[in-house]
Amino acid sequence: MLLPGLSLGSSWPASVDGRIGPVFRRVCNVEVDDGTLLVLTTPDLPHLPRALKLRVSVPLDRLFQPGTAFHLSGGLWRCGGVSGTCLEAAIWQPPPIGERVSGDRRRARVEAASAHLETHLDRWPQKRLQPDVETLAARLGLALAGGNVDEFKRVATALVGLGQGLTPSGDDLLVGCLAWLARRPEARAWRDDLAEALRPRLATTTPVSRHYLIEALAGRFSEPMALLADALDAPCPVLPVWKAIETALVIGASSGADGIAGLLVAARSDFNRSIGSDHGSIQ
Repeated sequence: MLLPGLSLGSSWPASVDGRIGPVFRRVCNVEVDDGTLLVLTTPDLPHLPRALKLRVSVPLDRLFQPGTAFHLSGGLWRCGGVSGTCLEAAIWQPPPIGERVSGDRRRARVEAASAHLETHLDRWPQKRLQPDVETLAARLGLALAGGNVDEFKRVATALVGLGQGLTPSGDDLLVGCLAWLARRPEARAWRDDLAEALRPRLATTTPVSRHYLIEALAGRFSEPMALLADALDAPCPVLPVWKAIETALVIGASSGADGIAGLLVAARSDFNRSIGSDHGSIQ
């Protein structure tokens, strides 16, 4: 069986060897020998930086078995009795980061996004941040607003691996926060410091979550997170705010809501910034 690829992320590699990791109906994780991760998905899921959308009509957990060897080379891949091609797959790119809207327009969009998220959480309260994660999220926002890079690193380090599931809530929140900071070149020093601080902690979370944190620290995000940051910040966004929120909320059981919360924590901090960090203000 040769499965055609529909589209792939911009950081999809040319060749790898690995083994199948956790498999679900719409997602198959490939644990690469170098410790990174690839993702195979059904056509209906959003794009990911290191993912290949397959033209399939059956659940992926009927095609792939955990532990099976996976090989990719020359645009072709094979895994047990299944193989496929990505030679004709379109390459997905997130919206470009360019000019930003005025502060007043950005504030209005952030407030609209917060209200939309709150309405969703009122209907599904089980998706709310756990109290310990929520407390750290508030501290993260204060550190960003106050320009306190040391506190920012302390809180972010405490969030790694905090929570349950394949991607713990603390990690999802950090990914969302980084999706906003990635739009701000002046915050590069903060992201570099954070990457250095988190490196020893990455082994304490799940392999899947570690992958998305590494991608986020490198400035690469899922389509929903990229579209939401664009909707809040770009003069002519791809999606309106409400649609970007709805798109992000479909990620996982609560990962989408957690990621949105992290992005909004970082976005709201822009309106309260006052004190410079060790690297100077990131206003």
